[in-house]
Amino acid sequence: MAQQGDALLESENNDVENMVRVRTEAVEEENNSGRLEQPVAGASSFGGLVDNTMCHAPGRSLLEDSIDNGTGGVAQPGAEASSSGGLRHNPSETRWSYDVFLSFRGEDTRKNFTGHLYTALIQAGIHTFRDDNELPRGEEISPQLLRAIEGSRISLVVFSKNYASSTWCLDELVKIMECRQKTHQVVLPIFYDTDPSVVRKQTGSYKEAFDKHEEHFKGEKEKVNRWREALSQAAHICGWDLRNKTNGYEAELIKMVVSDVACKLVLSGARASSFGGLTGNTNDTPGDPLPTSSTKLVGLAFKQNTNKVWSWLMDDEVSTIGIYGMGGVDFSIERLQNLIAKRIKLDLSSEDDDLCRAAKLSKDLRNKQKWILILDDLWNTFELPEVGIPEPVKGCKLIMTTRSKRVCQRMHSQRKIEVKSLSVEEAWTLFIEKLGHDIALSLEVERIARDIARECAGLPLGVITMAGSLREVDGLHEWRNTLRKLKESKSRDMEDEVLRLLRFSYDQLHDLAQQQCLLYCALFPEDHCIEREQLIGYLIDEGIIKRNGSRQEAFDEGHTMLDKLEDVSLLERFVTDTMGRSVKMHDLIRDMTIQILQENSQAMVKAGVQLRELPNEEEWTKSFTRVSLMQNKITEIPSSHSPRCPTLSTLLLCRNPLVNIADSFFERLQGLKVLDLSSTDIIKLPDSVSGLVSLTALVLQNCTMLRHVPSLEKLGALKKLDLTRTGLEKMPQGMECLRNLEYLGMNGCGEREFPSGLLLKLSHLQVLVLEEKAIDQIYALTTIKGKEVGCLKKLESLKCQFEGHSNFVEYLKSRDETQSLSTYRIWVGHPSTIQLLHVSTSKTIALINLSGEDLSGEDLQVMFPKDIQQLIIDKCLDATSLYDVFSLINYATKLEDIFITQCNSMESLVSSSWFFSTPSPNGIFSGLKKLYCVGCERMKKLFPFVMLQNLVNLEEISVHHCRNMVEIIGEDGVTGVESSSNNMEFKLPKLRLLSLSSLPELKVQNWFAMHSKKLT
Repeated sequence: MAQQGDALLESENNDVENMVRVRTEAVEEENNSGRLEQPVAGASSFGGLVDNTMCHAPGRSLLEDSIDNGTGGVAQPGAEASSSGGLRHNPSETRWSYDVFLSFRGEDTRKNFTGHLYTALIQAGIHTFRDDNELPRGEEISPQLLRAIEGSRISLVVFSKNYASSTWCLDELVKIMECRQKTHQVVLPIFYDTDPSVVRKQTGSYKEAFDKHEEHFKGEKEKVNRWREALSQAAHICGWDLRNKTNGYEAELIKMVVSDVACKLVLSGARASSFGGLTGNTNDTPGDPLPTSSTKLVGLAFKQNTNKVWSWLMDDEVSTIGIYGMGGVDFSIERLQNLIAKRIKLDLSSEDDDLCRAAKLSKDLRNKQKWILILDDLWNTFELPEVGIPEPVKGCKLIMTTRSKRVCQRMHSQRKIEVKSLSVEEAWTLFIEKLGHDIALSLEVERIARDIARECAGLPLGVITMAGSLREVDGLHEWRNTLRKLKESKSRDMEDEVLRLLRFSYDQLHDLAQQQCLLYCALFPEDHCIEREQLIGYLIDEGIIKRNGSRQEAFDEGHTMLDKLEDVSLLERFVTDTMGRSVKMHDLIRDMTIQILQENSQAMVKAGVQLRELPNEEEWTKSFTRVSLMQNKITEIPSSHSPRCPTLSTLLLCRNPLVNIADSFFERLQGLKVLDLSSTDIIKLPDSVSGLVSLTALVLQNCTMLRHVPSLEKLGALKKLDLTRTGLEKMPQGMECLRNLEYLGMNGCGEREFPSGLLLKLSHLQVLVLEEKAIDQIYALTTIKGKEVGCLKKLESLKCQFEGHSNFVEYLKSRDETQSLSTYRIWVGHPSTIQLLHVSTSKTIALINLSGEDLSGEDLQVMFPKDIQQLIIDKCLDATSLYDVFSLINYATKLEDIFITQCNSMESLVSSSWFFSTPSPNGIFSGLKKLYCVGCERMKKLFPFVMLQNLVNLEEISVHHCRNMVEIIGEDGVTGVESSSNNMEFKLPKLRLLSLSSLPELKVQNWFAMHSKKLT
């Protein structure tokens, strides 16, 4: 019953908003002293430097750090300067010293995952404790570690293979779990290369470690038991499993972790009160408006239901409430669940299963004095303890929604309420709202439209989809015809009535491709958030979207198609940090589409239903065109399975723990076009795949155990081959025969360099992705010849590495000058590790480990792309400024992000002398939004004062661990040339984040004092 009942809740109603606020305030943690980012209360705090700025105080304020590091502090209005040049400061009662404490096994992850995670946290302005960076030499480590744990708001525990072998890590974990119990510290486990069950049960490498501990600590059994208990408790906390959460992509997981941590810190009530004037508070009111599918649906039933639920929530004697009614009555209960979880600082966004979400929520509720737990769409009864839900006591509430009154009764609901259908007038109001208020109806059409709204039987989902399907209908005859068909198809059964209305909306899609697109969405599991890019890729692979032009044109067509389906309310729009733009299908609409797919036995859809075995061969019919078994628990396809499905075009077996597929399975599937085995444990692809001559897409992404793929010589129709993140150690045979290939994604298959001459035979390639391969836990890209890449005249998207600048220049010289890639992510240099976590834009170039010899070539500077959006410079030790690597910088007006890390010779981004010497400086950095500088030890000034006039779009400045940094904005350049700043305004109008740490020489106070009279 996901989404049910605009008749019960309305987003603009103050009573409903207050219901959430009052009840969630009761479970709010009292401590609000931690700080991440807060809006500045007026620009005057900065003396006019910035407008609407968010100033960063990660755990400790900039002032606190500056006093410890000799920085001198930030001069503030009303602040009294001390004799040392700092400020006399009365620190607030802040118990948090750090935002995050990182617990990890150094030898396992320090140089890869944890190192990247730490950098990402710092760059996000999150003050993070990592022992090797924070502890001064010669000091006792253990006591300070304990203090750091106690002083951290959040602990991130990275469980790796050898974590349990370290007694140091185990002691840390015991302390972390103790803080979780006593101070409500948030603990977030990350399972890097270890299954959660191994940690929980101490099997595998964890068992081996404890066998040694038991032997070594024979007389300290209690200590060993504490370690075991801490591991077990931590492993039961819902966290992140690298393989299952992001299909093994470390960079995606890091982004997800950083985003979640930042969200939790902000939701914890961050305050930068110890800035001594840099304070802000945009809104002290807890709670948010409740989202519902209609914003103005008000009536008698709504008010009555609201009053009833409100009175029961306020009644301490009522602990269980049951809400029942027809599915499709559109009560936004899932969003209410998310909102309450958000208010108690618990993220449920990664959980798809309702009961898993409920169990995760209840774990956090055990330590709360008052809580509300909501179970959505119950079909069967169960005992609460079976899923870990504590029995409600005084002050605690359990709310359940179901389509059956009997479920409410069997779950012992003390109060029950039925969500009824809309009244005639309410249905008409909703119909007009979804049709569009700007659409003027004639009297005759309005009469028919009212009858159509009445035919929807007061079911909001039916009203919404019906109105959406009629939004562009003009002719009177079409309105009459719609009403006639509705009346002829009327059903007596309420459930069938909803499906009838939805089917009618489907039939109103006169574009066959739109209908096929909607049906394809049903192949995904129920309530699945479907990434747009992945879905459109499927539609292209199967031919639903025609390949008449470029790939970008096909994707534009796909997005337009999905927009239209969203507009008529047959799909819901979602946007997430990790997946970007996505769509979701209401469960009843999915029921309707599956019903259509099953007509004439067109498809078998058993996605995400926990199957452990392949369906019996008798269930596979000759007429199947699509089969979706994705996201189940199937481990093997035995030789007894050889279904005869000559018309089957799509087979989705992805996200199964599938190890073995018998060779006989594909022998009678000769019409197969799309085969997706991604994220399985398959070791060997059956030889029978070589005979699938109709195959247009073979997807083996993230099959990390895969060691063998048979010859691809006969697969001449193949247009997409994805072998990224596989365990292949040898390039498949027959690659040169794939002359129609348009998409190639792969790692090096054990080779450091892509086979010479192969690309010249793949002239139709539109997308080339040479992904990184893990070698001894260090990711290295396979290099490729630039000249061969440049010869791919149809290429639209490129992700690869050029070993040196000369190879990169070869690519730029050999490509067609009129050719413009829609996306590119190019690494130039000699990477030992690749930090993909920085990449956030579509046009990125990373220069890594380039030497002075590499940087001296004039060709590199001359040929640098002008449309670059993101520039990453890492460990280019001989570069003293951007000019050493980027001579066309004044033309790069689209450059948005600059990341500079560990460039120890870098003294400044640019000097004043260079700035004045450029022929047309007005466009330099005009599009720049983010500027990050980390670990550049010789850098003294970030950029000269004269550059301010161009940084009109700069939003974020983040500088960390630059020991010799004196000024962020210098009065003159590194060369000492005087700037002409007397007549300039000192203003960064869009700056919202200033994050500074570990800058012991920074003269922040002097910097402000120098320019305070010139600021606007």
